[in-house]
Amino acid sequence: MSITTFIILIAATLELIVGFCVWLQSRKERLSQLFVLLVFVTAYWVTTNPLMALRPWDFWVKNSYAAGVLVAPAALIWILNLVRKEIKKRHYFFIYSPAVILFFLTYFTDFIIIDVQEGLLGSFQGSFGVFYPVYSGYSLAVIFYMLYLLFTYFKKSIGAQRLQLTYVMFGVFGFATIVSIVSFVLPLFGITTFVSFDSPSSIIFIIAMGYAIAKHHLFNIRVIATELLVF
Repeated sequence: MSITTFIILIAATLELIVGFCVWLQSRKERLSQLFVLLVFVTAYWVTTNPLMALRPWDFWVKNSYAAGVLVAPAALIWILNLVRKEIKKRHYFFIYSPAVILFFLTYFTDFIIIDVQEGLLGSFQGSFGVFYPVYSGYSLAVIFYMLYLLFTYFKKSIGAQRLQLTYVMFGVFGFATIVSIVSFVLPLFGITTFVSFDSPSSIIFIIAMGYAIAKHHLFNIRVIATELLVF
């Protein structure tokens, strides 16, 4: 097993453990429910990355990219609920609709991924379809808006909320920056060598969130349980 595969499996496992603990302790709260959704979507995407090296390559590559387009909107919805008290239903529709369309286009057509010549760990040799710039543009737009929201509300926050947002910003910014560069920006120029680094970077988000939960009671989870989780 390669070190990259090991890190990917560790990241996915930690994500599932964090999500499960949050679900057990505060399953009735919307913020917790949305965080669990984000964690499981991310874990699903992370797990699909090593599978890209399996045959049939085109199926597993499309599966991974279809899963990947769901991560950013899930994160944005959670952050909107984190920094604001009320989110209107139309916001969910406008954020998720493009992701759902791109998910199906990726999975069932050649508009996003075409001509897969070989599947690799977290990457592939082949070419992108005509709609890949739309795929990348949507994902980058969601990521930039997400970071803008966090930065804006961080400047207004005080006390415990400011500490919580510090770790959330660190985790989201580190994860989002690496994914944006290696998964969306570089592939637009035909560079896919570093794509395999996107999913392991999710461990940055998990470590930051685990610390925020354990030390600053982000979801009001009991400290003893989360200290064990972070350890």
